[in-house]
Amino acid sequence: MFFLYLITDTATIPPTNFSKNIDKILKVYFNRKYSNKVVINVGLVLFVSEIVKIGKAFVHVGDGSTHINTKFRVVVFRPYSDETIEGEIIDCDPLKGVQISCKFFQDIYIPPKALKKGTKFDETESLWVWHFVPKDPEDVELDPIGGSKSDDDEDDEKNSENDENNQETHLLYMEIGRKIRFRVTSIKFKEDLSEEKLIKPIKEKNNTEQNKQNLSISIEKVENEKENENENENEKEQNSLIRDPYPKVPLMVFGSVKEDGLGLVEWWADPDEDELLDEGNQDNDENDEN
Repeated sequence: MFFLYLITDTATIPPTNFSKNIDKILKVYFNRKYSNKVVINVGLVLFVSEIVKIGKAFVHVGDGSTHINTKFRVVVFRPYSDETIEGEIIDCDPLKGVQISCKFFQDIYIPPKALKKGTKFDETESLWVWHFVPKDPEDVELDPIGGSKSDDDEDDEKNSENDENNQETHLLYMEIGRKIRFRVTSIKFKEDLSEEKLIKPIKEKNNTEQNKQNLSISIEKVENEKENENENENEKEQNSLIRDPYPKVPLMVFGSVKEDGLGLVEWWADPDEDELLDEGNQDNDENDEN
């Protein structure tokens, strides 16, 4: 999730800072330039960790400032694929899904398709809800041989499906402020953040009437083709005007919570952990008293 990245850049130092420590001046200069900025195809720069090499200083004609070629390392935030991260839910949206914050980075999204099966959006609460149906492991019958299914087996499967429908459904809300564990699926960088890039351009209609006149086809087929073209063009126009639901930011992280163990941390908490912690604290208190 965090790594070091080597950058080579030129720092411009004014004459008022000539008497100060050059390492500290360069760190302050490059921290102001790169800190909390996204480097395309690299990641989010957090801060400058160290100055690696200070090159020769030179002065331009008519400029009293010193220009120094410098190599330095920065700490970069960029999660790798399939990495498991914990964050905090800060927003729920029917189009964007669930937005997560890691305190210093908030452009993390779990799309609706990446939520658990049976998750629906509750419009009254404005929250995503997982409709969880528990399964009793004692009712699950395993086939160790792995043979073909018989008619009796198919009837048993139908009965089990009916039993699941009759079971009580637990509504697990993904509330704001809850801790959530997710798996990183992809990272997207956006170089051009202009408005035109977020809206697909509408293509002009192709004039194919002259070409159709040269073809020896029936009038009925031509009319059918025109109707199909008009329908396709209308669909393209509607799709072209659909705006990207995600904000215009240079870096976005997308995740998934479909696998077991992912989702709200409290969903997978062991109920016996609190009891063990309480017992441990009591033992420590008794030892302290003795």
